[in-house]
Amino acid sequence: MPHNCIRLKTTRARGHMLRRLCTARETKLQLAASLACRHPKAIEVKITSLGCLKIR
Repeated sequence: MPHNCIRLKTTRARGHMLRRLCTARETKLQLAASLACRHPKAIEVKITSLGCLKIR
């Protein structure tokens, strides 16, 4: 029973995070574009870190 509760919490948190990402996606893309113009390396690191999060 507690394990099920934990799983519910994690899925809910994941859904909340996904929702936040969806809402902030446009602004993040704009930020990424502006950063890419100045710092190409920084944006690469950000994209890879986001990819790692999505894999989990």
